[in-house]
Amino acid sequence: MFKIFKNKFFLLFIIASILVGGYYIYKKLIIKKNNNLFAITQVTRGSIQKTVSGSGNIVSIESFDVRSQVSGKIIYLPFKEGDLVKRGELLAKIDSTDLEKQIRDLEFNLESQKINLEKLLQKKEQLQRSDDLRKLNESYLSIISEFTEKLPIAHDRLNKIYFSNDFPKVTYIKNNLEYYLSYYNKDYQLQTDKIKKTFDSLKERYLKLASKFNLIKSEPSEIDQNFIKDYYNLTLEYLNLIKFGLDKIRSIKESSIFNQQQHIFQDTINEHINNLNELYSTFLVYLNNFGDYINKSNAFYDNLNSLDLDIKNTQINIKQLEIKIQDLRDDLKDYVIYSPVTGYISQMNVKINDYVNPSQVLLTIQSLDKIAEVKLNEVDAAEIKIGNDVILTFDALPNFQLKGKIISIDPIGEISQGVVSYKVKIAFENNPKVKIGMTVNADIAVEGKNNVLIVPNQAVKMFKNRKYVEVPDERDIAILNQRFSNLSNLTTLNKERNIEKIINVNLNYPPQKKFIETGLSDEKNVEILKGLEEGEWIIVKSLTNAQIISTNQNEGLFQKLFPQPRRFIRSPGIRQ
Repeated sequence: MFKIFKNKFFLLFIIASILVGGYYIYKKLIIKKNNNLFAITQVTRGSIQKTVSGSGNIVSIESFDVRSQVSGKIIYLPFKEGDLVKRGELLAKIDSTDLEKQIRDLEFNLESQKINLEKLLQKKEQLQRSDDLRKLNESYLSIISEFTEKLPIAHDRLNKIYFSNDFPKVTYIKNNLEYYLSYYNKDYQLQTDKIKKTFDSLKERYLKLASKFNLIKSEPSEIDQNFIKDYYNLTLEYLNLIKFGLDKIRSIKESSIFNQQQHIFQDTINEHINNLNELYSTFLVYLNNFGDYINKSNAFYDNLNSLDLDIKNTQINIKQLEIKIQDLRDDLKDYVIYSPVTGYISQMNVKINDYVNPSQVLLTIQSLDKIAEVKLNEVDAAEIKIGNDVILTFDALPNFQLKGKIISIDPIGEISQGVVSYKVKIAFENNPKVKIGMTVNADIAVEGKNNVLIVPNQAVKMFKNRKYVEVPDERDIAILNQRFSNLSNLTTLNKERNIEKIINVNLNYPPQKKFIETGLSDEKNVEILKGLEEGEWIIVKSLTNAQIISTNQNEGLFQKLFPQPRRFIRSPGIRQ
């Protein structure tokens, strides 16, 4: 009996050991299998809305003080004490004559700049369509053709002067150049070989140029500065090669004259000098012709480049003027004062033609409205202004929100425990669901952009003060594009702000860094200014082993050891 029990206990111990050991082996395999698992998405276009948030309560205000945002003279004041005014109704106008004149002057300047830009663009178009450059090319076509035909003959003449042997009695040399250089350098053979290589390379270059010229000579418009510069540089190198030999031979002749001696090969030397002088003169004529073409074509392109620069500067001026005009038009809105609430005017402190300033209360309205009153810290308060749009949500009203606008920002902050905060009043449409005293949360829009490239915030990383994202290797990208082509491009699913299509995949190759420049960001996305294009794959995050294991924490031991068979199926390449 004891033996049977003992055998059963031993068998149970063996089974338990296998199960526990198998679990840990499986867990290690899962970790090893998934250490290249990433969450990825595509760069998409959407909206970025930067907001600041605060919380407070719904309050009923007995009265509301109306102030101007600017200084100036009141020119319109349609109400008096005791009148009922509705929210959004015009209360007063401040004289904006000077500002309007400034806007008109800028608009006149803007129109002048646009006319000037049109003239510059027309001038550039006329210059590009003019026959000046074509005529210049045609006038030099015959010169190029003549030079191309004469160059092989000149090359052969120079080859004969340098590399034939007109001194057969001098047994220690192989050609004329060696003979002349032996007067100056004991390494004359090495120097001669070097010049020979240069000489042969010049031949290769002129053959290529001649071949190219034969293709384009029927169409002068194909001739350009670079083509002529190649001829110019080739001619210059021939001249330098000729001058080098000419200087060496002349020096030998002049030395004989100085010593009052007749050189044994004087006739040959004279013949070589005469031939080199003739070749030098010929190449110099063509060098001057090519140089003249380059100067004339430079004048044409300098004129074109000058026009491009003028066009660019004018376009910049236009853009700056447009921005300035828009800023002033925005400022112009501050000269018109609308009622922030519905109520009765209980006190009127100004009259027509009075001069007012932002610290002055123009009138007081006995309000019939409820408003939201929230507090913002000094950093957030510095970013907002009257008129900003607000989204209000309520703790007591889930899935309910109202739109509002900032109507007042306290000019003096409250200090509590070293923290400065500012009280902000927000008007909103009356709704019977909203009760006085309710807790309210305000998301205030301070800056926004539409139709910009965006990526999730968590995809952006820092390296040595530079921002970057990780992207899959090109080989993985090819597989991704093939695998997800049936989704009609994920970017079409991401047009609305804060909607992402993130996919978990295994990547076969290490990700690559791609440096970027970013712009505006909100709580979820960041704007991409440079470095990425719409539709590019990026890595949002790497899924760590801990994250992978946590997905199985709710499974029992049996399920962990024996998952469904599909988990063990391996598919080639990337797996979703």
